[in-house]
Amino acid sequence: MVANEMSSEFCTRHHDAHTDRAAVRAEIEILRRERLVYEQESIQSHQDLARSEAYSRTLEARITLLETEARRQEWPASGTGVRGSERVARECTYQDFMKCKPLYFKGTEGVVELTQWFERMETVFRISNCSVENHVKFSTCTLLASALTWWNSHVMTVTHDVAYSMTFGRLRKKMTDKYCPRNEMKKLEAELWNLKVIGTDVVKYNQRFQELALLCVRMFPEESDKIERYVGGLPDSDPWKHRSFKTKGQCKRAIEMDTE
Repeated sequence: MVANEMSSEFCTRHHDAHTDRAAVRAEIEILRRERLVYEQESIQSHQDLARSEAYSRTLEARITLLETEARRQEWPASGTGVRGSERVARECTYQDFMKCKPLYFKGTEGVVELTQWFERMETVFRISNCSVENHVKFSTCTLLASALTWWNSHVMTVTHDVAYSMTFGRLRKKMTDKYCPRNEMKKLEAELWNLKVIGTDVVKYNQRFQELALLCVRMFPEESDKIERYVGGLPDSDPWKHRSFKTKGQCKRAIEMDTE
């Protein structure tokens, strides 16, 4: 009788142990499947991220190429009128460009020096008669130290042709994003937003407006936005205050006349 009870208890424990092991093995199998699914999802996420970054680079390259094509259409190689005669003029060489003494930029000088680099570069473009196609190629030759390292890295990322076919405006935005801390940019944007003529000193207003506008490019998605902000800072007595500026050239003439 005792032997039968012990045998029955042993069988029961053996059965329970077998059941427990089976349950553990089942749980292990479930966890393994879940881990496999997680690993597959992780791989898919990395692949999606890689595709997204590649697509972003493709879009940037396409935008740059379209901007280049647009510039070529605006300045035809042949034709009549003023534009045709301007195109016949001797093309500015790199030596011509450097004779106008552009500033160098190392990437360590801060917001003020970057603004001066932008301003001086715009001046050099004008007095050297540098073609639009060479703006980025020539201007980036004045980058030194960490700024040059940053530019070379960008060229390797987007390819040589894409990098040097972008507009100087896009280069200016990239450099501003890189070398102007966000907190500093917020201060400059706030200053530009609230900038007004003090007294009758329109010359000082024009100078500061142009300095800030070179850096705060994100504030003006359209040229009309910049014109509106400029006119908004003029005193009511200024004759340009109540005029309608439809083109960039008209606004520039207003600034030049107010400066004289």
